Amino acid sequence: NLPENVHSHWFSWKQAIIGRYDVMHFQWPENLLRANSAGKRLAKRVAFGAVLLRLRAYRTPIVVTIHNLAPHESPSRFERWALQELHRSAASLIALNDTEQLSGFGTAPVTVIAHGDYRQRYKRRDARAAVPGRVVFFGSIRAYKNVPSLIDASTAVDGTSVVIAGKPWNKEVSDEIEQSASGHDLVRLELRELDDDELI
Repeated sequence: NLPENVHSHWFSWKQAIIGRYDVMHFQWPENLLRANSAGKRLAKRVAFGAVLLRLRAYRTPIVVTIHNLAPHESPSRFERWALQELHRSAASLIALNDTEQLSGFGTAPVTVIAHGDYRQRYKRRDARAAVPGRVVFFGSIRAYKNVPSLIDASTAVDGTSVVIAGKPWNKEVSDEIEQSASGHDLVRLELRELDDDELI
């Protein structure tokens, strides 16, 4: 829904460090700091520091969308510091609901942009028949969402089928889901990112 005179680009480290742009918008910035290996984590931390230096040097406005008041996973000391620096440097914050609890994110003005429900986007596509007795989980699969418990609870009900569709956060989460689904014929796992047509 951006106006024609606004051009957006998906994030890339190269674009962020040496590209040309007027505003940098961060959503889930902690994901830019996390990786499964120590080497990748270090590289991301160095790159993130370079981005912050570049933004300050060029006085590029920073906008941050705040999804949660507190992280779901425990952040490392570096991650805590980096996010505090990012929030402190922000020219503007976006909240998904009208909350007054954003004092921990700095003093930048807050704009509320209500979280979308996606119905408008998908109603233009062919309607698919609902399947009675089917439970579907989709999206990023992280440990705090406890997908194995959803599988266990759903498979305890006779005739219930389960579809788990999304990319697991790491191998440990993936292994736990596969273990919970093992031996259940009515559980279908699609442990990867799905495009819109597959998701529908």
